[in-house]
Order: sequence, then structure tokens, then C-alpha cells
Amino acid sequence: MKPADALLIAAVREALYGPPAELLPDTAGMNRFAWDLRVEDPVQIPGAFYADEGPRGPVVNPGSYTIRMTTPYGVQSAPLEVVLDPRLADTVAAADMAAHWDLARKINEDVETLHRTVNQIRGSRAQITSLHEVSSGSGSKTYAAASAGLERKMAAIEEQLIQVNMKASEDNLRYPNRLNEQYDTFSAVVDGDDVRPSQSQQQVFTELHQRFGDQRVRHRETRCWSGCRYRRGILRRQDCDVAECQRERAGDGFQVHGSPPCESS
Repeated sequence: MKPADALLIAAVREALYGPPAELLPDTAGMNRFAWDLRVEDPVQIPGAFYADEGPRGPVVNPGSYTIRMTTPYGVQSAPLEVVLDPRLADTVAAADMAAHWDLARKINEDVETLHRTVNQIRGSRAQITSLHEVSSGSGSKTYAAASAGLERKMAAIEEQLIQVNMKASEDNLRYPNRLNEQYDTFSAVVDGDDVRPSQSQQQVFTELHQRFGDQRVRHRETRCWSGCRYRRGILRRQDCDVAECQRERAGDGFQVHGSPPCESS
């Protein structure tokens, strides 16, 4: 289905029945819920702006699904069949749809992880700021230097993941798009197709995925190694899991050599 056709159908449906509910109503009687055939949207970044409505979960492929409703009185389920648009029956093969879904799923997974990473970074920076304000009167220059250094590292990563200067959707014309906005634009392009992804689309995803992977590695290393050194060296706490740091670092493609910096703090 072309995007224009989908918009027209959605507009007619909304004019006849009203806007679809995001959650199934719990009022007594007959209730209606319109599924837009999408999987769950990625977790959101509070306050993020986009040129469009923002990242959404991809549309599912034709196939057999199960609708399940859980209530305090039990679980009810029913089969559901999603069929291919008849207009595409002679032009799109099952393998093409499978390849399209595979790319859309990978994009969605990256966007989900990117959003969670930004939220983690902002939560950590807020905690650092809060602790810095509490301890500002103690004259701890060591703590101030350590916390400022950690905050700067996290801020640099965040600025590569999302355009932090965007305060309105029009600001994408004033500031360069970062990974989050680039993923959103690319996702919209892929989402509007019903065909096998082109080689150039696969190349774009590979490039975005690699760049995001680099920043994710930096975030994990900063969060684990710098945070570990801070907890042991500044707070004199022993709750830093060195083995976990090594596993995370190795899992992201690092070659771990020598002792972690927190062991010598």
C-alpha cells in the first residue's frame, strides 16, 4: 500500500468512526480498538523533536497472528490473519517482504536502543549534577574534577546520538541531524516501501549501525570504567563489578588487556 493510499484510508476511517484508541477501553459494553498493524513504538526520548511524528514501530508482514486480551478474569485469545494488499500480489514475493521486514526490524531495534541510551545518559548526567550541587560546599576539588570529567564524556556521546540544540521541529533546518534524526528519516523511507530493500538502503543501514555501535561502545566504557573508578576512587565504595565491566567491554568488540583502571584506584 502506498503512503498516500494509507493516509486516505486512515482519514476516511477516522471520519466515520473517530480516532482509534491507543489502548482498549475498559468501559462496560461494546468497545472498539483499531490496530494499525504496527509493532510497539520504540521507547521515547522526553522532549525530543522530529520533522515528522517521530519513530514508530514497523508494520508487520502478512501472516498469522494471535490477539490476546488479559483481564483479571482470565486470558482470551483469537487468531488473526494479515493478508497482502491484493494490488501487490503479482509484484512482491514473500522473500521480498521478508527482506523488507528484516531491515525494518533492525532499524527499529537500533532506534529503541539509541533512545534508551540517550535516556540513560541524561539520567546519569542529572545524578552527577545533583550530587555535585549537594557536595559543592564541602570543598572537594577531587570530586568536582572527577564528576566534571565524567559528565563531559557523557555529554559528548549524547551530542553524537541526538541533536541537543533542537527545541522545535523546525530546528532541523538550523542544526545538523545526528544519529537519532538520521535513523528517523531513514526509517520513514523504508517504511513507505513494500519491496525488497535496495543495496543502497542496506549500505545506509550498515553505516548508521556502525556509527551507532561506536557511540554505544564509548557509552558503555564511560559508564562502566569511569563510573567504576569514580565509585571506588572518590566514594571509596566497593560495589563496582570489575568482571561485569570486562564482559561488557569484550561483548562490544573490545580487546581487554591488563587490569581495569578501577582496580588500581
